[in-house]
Amino acid sequence: MTRPRRKTQMKVIPGGKQLSLIRESEEVLKFLEYTAPRCPQTRKHLELRQKSCRICFSLITEEEDSLPFILSNLPNIFSRASSLTPEERDLFLEAVEVSLQDFQEWSADPFEWERKRRLDLQDNFSKSSSPSRGQDRKTLTFPVRADACVEVVLPAGGITVQDYLKLGLFLMPYCRDLQVPQTFQWSEPPND
Repeated sequence: MTRPRRKTQMKVIPGGKQLSLIRESEEVLKFLEYTAPRCPQTRKHLELRQKSCRICFSLITEEEDSLPFILSNLPNIFSRASSLTPEERDLFLEAVEVSLQDFQEWSADPFEWERKRRLDLQDNFSKSSSPSRGQDRKTLTFPVRADACVEVVLPAGGITVQDYLKLGLFLMPYCRDLQVPQTFQWSEPPND
């Protein structure tokens, strides 16, 4: 006969911090892999950041594997790589510094970090598609009544008659007193 097993209780780590079994540099690399789809940066830029971090982390010893140490000694760490040109060294150094700062922000508050990235992405999108960017566009405001106003952004060359008709048809569903048979008179096709 077997004895029933006692349920073991989960122990909470005092202070709210967990013991990490992987090196901080490995955590940064995992962070870059995890956040790559969430960042408003080009794929090429993200690959540069990952490559830069791998090069940097390959140059440090286990005792040096702490973010404060790496951040404060980046120029010294990259000076160990004799195969890099000064331009490459500067480029990689900057990419590692930005990556480590991002990791620290994310570690402090992942939800806030992701919210900021989402807002940055929305700002970048709205700036790139904003009609006010080009001076060749014109914004017209038409006060229909005291309580109604229509605003239209026109391209540099103006609009065509087809565009005008589309605009009218676009606004038609918003007419509260529209009576289609009285507004439009449909003509019968001629009988041959």
